[in-house]
Amino acid sequence: MDFIFNLPKTKDNKKAILVVVDKLSKRAHFIPLPAEHKAEDTAKVFYNEVYKPHGLPSKIISDKDVRFTAAFWKELMRLLQIRSNRILKRMDSQRDRSEHCKKCYDALSITHKRTGVNISRVSNLHSRIT
Repeated sequence: MDFIFNLPKTKDNKKAILVVVDKLSKRAHFIPLPAEHKAEDTAKVFYNEVYKPHGLPSKIISDKDVRFTAAFWKELMRLLQIRSNRILKRMDSQRDRSEHCKKCYDALSITHKRTGVNISRVSNLHSRIT
């Protein structure tokens, strides 16, 4: 996925082209866009011109910055009606894992006080997990 800018204006007031190339079939789509367009607009055009006729590609390669790419994917997922909390879960997973290990360690400490079991091996395991 790439863009060509600074082209002569069309009748529809479009001065840029979104280029999408399928690496397998070598088929290319040249989609006109306004000169000033947002990632959300690009996602809508991609949805209508690429996804609807061909389906979702397994990879989309672009040299755009992180903010554009994130906004593009967010809008595309909204258009595809895909909702996922996996991103949020991934961000919180390390903290949650540490908290879970601490709770397990605390539970074992309480058990240790009651039963007299040596938990030094458990603390070594805890430091390897986190």
